[in-house]
Amino acid sequence: MTVKSKRGRRRYIVFEVGPEVDGEILSRAVFGLGPQIKVISCIEGMAVIRCTPIDMERVAVTVVSSFPGSKSVRTSGTLRSLRDRYSSLEKERRPPKCPSKGGH
Repeated sequence: MTVKSKRGRRRYIVFEVGPEVDGEILSRAVFGLGPQIKVISCIEGMAVIRCTPIDMERVAVTVVSSFPGSKSVRTSGTLRSLRDRYSSLEKERRPPKCPSKGGH
């Protein structure tokens, strides 16, 4: 388990964005803001960006100014609470791994 005092706290911001916005475009828009900022998901007009508490306002201003009509909807300290609240953010389940052919 990672110690928060070393890693730092994180915040997850949910944005409503236009249907033309995808994860790659959003990543380019927030790229220069800092190494702690990452686009977690961007599907069905909803985007989640992870950042530090210090960067929250800069991230929100950048996204809203880069994509007119977008807005910050909610901020949370955990992805789980956001995924519980917004069903479109549910994590995609990975298909089960195939058994290896090596016979180990």
